[in-house]
Amino acid sequence: MKKRTKEILDILDSQFGTEYKCYLNYETPWQLLAATMLSAQCTDARVNIVTKDLFVKYPDMKAFAEADLKELEQDIKPTGFYHNKAKNIIEGLYSRFVNDIDLIPADARNNSRTDDNSIIAMDYIAGMSDPFAIARYEELFIPKFWVN
Repeated sequence: MKKRTKEILDILDSQFGTEYKCYLNYETPWQLLAATMLSAQCTDARVNIVTKDLFVKYPDMKAFAEADLKELEQDIKPTGFYHNKAKNIIEGLYSRFVNDIDLIPADARNNSRTDDNSIIAMDYIAGMSDPFAIARYEELFIPKFWVN
């Protein structure tokens, strides 16, 4: 770390302390990510109210990935900007699956005709029958000139 960077960080630590507290309620890293996404333009208190039921209904990444977009939007509506937030949560799954392909069940990985993680992830998400995931799959992987 450069000397100047360390000096700035030391000043910030002396002004604001080094004890950090997250006010979002979560039990897993995935829940923290979802809660953080919901906290944009929303109070942590409101997010905690919403996620109390949300994390019961969608207990893991797979449940979020299989969520109906419109239903998820209604579930998170009290946090505001729910259209974009729901879309971003589902799109975030793509990145997560691509970066850790082992999160996709082995049978889905083994049935793939490619070694490309991005295509395997999109095939898996699209196969969940979520209309949004299918639309994104077509947008990303089916060239427009193939469609009549």
